[in-house]
Amino acid sequence: MTQNSGNANSHPTIKDVAALAQVAPKTVSRVINEEPYVSSTTKERVLSAIKELHYRPDVHAADLKRGKSSSRTLGVLLGARPNPFSSSVHWSIDSVAVQHSSLVLASALTGNQDRDSKTVDEMLSRRIDGLILVTAASSQDYLIPEMRRGLAVVFADSTSMGLPSDTVMSDNYAGAINGTRALLSIGHRNMAYLGAKKNVYTVSQRRKGFLAAVKESSLPMGNIDLVDDMDECKAYTVTCRLIDRARTKRPTAIFAGQNLIARGVIRALRTRGLEKSIAIISFDDADMFDMLDPGITVIKQNPENIGRIAANMAFERINGLTAEPRHILLPTELIPRGSGEIPPSQ
Repeated sequence: MTQNSGNANSHPTIKDVAALAQVAPKTVSRVINEEPYVSSTTKERVLSAIKELHYRPDVHAADLKRGKSSSRTLGVLLGARPNPFSSSVHWSIDSVAVQHSSLVLASALTGNQDRDSKTVDEMLSRRIDGLILVTAASSQDYLIPEMRRGLAVVFADSTSMGLPSDTVMSDNYAGAINGTRALLSIGHRNMAYLGAKKNVYTVSQRRKGFLAAVKESSLPMGNIDLVDDMDECKAYTVTCRLIDRARTKRPTAIFAGQNLIARGVIRALRTRGLEKSIAIISFDDADMFDMLDPGITVIKQNPENIGRIAANMAFERINGLTAEPRHILLPTELIPRGSGEIPPSQ
């Protein structure tokens, strides 16, 4: 079979494939759509022509011909700062999208409503079928008109903030209570909580869970250091400050509200040689946490499951589901590895 001559910079069309295979364009369409009534010999000629021309069907154009308005594209908005949790959620969403012959268009949420609104506008201009917001921190009211027009919107690891949307997240409140109770149960009475930004719903739930466990233990709040708006760098600095106090004043246990915060805490403890003297529990696992000495005790979420459920929810809406919004709360798991089991030494 000789390749059709033409403009080397142009994309081959279905007519080019038909001409090379010496069939009608409709026959090529039937082969692509795996319709019956095409002989094996003809099908082989068409597939050979497709391969030789490097032809790719225009999915969007085909859907328009069938009267559909689908772009087979799913938008995903992630937190502005990359972290292992968000990466796992994104990967899982992408895996589900592939099963639905769809692509994922991803961008970042900054918490600035004007900027986030512009990002969503850019996505919508590309005619996405659905939108998944991961760890959204600010109101998304600007999505209401698009939802009325049929845009499927799902919140993953976040509340819907009053929008009539499906949500899926871990039970952050219960997870934080369980982790804090574990520290209290082995005698810790001077503790520090290092959390991320309180305006993120999941972060606020972890903070509330920590404080609820402290309250039920009747531990005086004067024994607690509560520090918010942490990232890895700030967590290192704050932890150094806390552990450089007089021995009777420093915390004997630290609750890290996120794995990136935990990394800062771990670095500070190891810098001071206190990794086996001060307990630490991290909300969220991370690579290599189990390889340290001691291993890092974690309140483990399942980001892959969160991403899978969120993506399936989105595609169910895209495919016509009109049920009331669903809200799924997934359990966490406390995994003891050594760091959270260190008893108070003072």
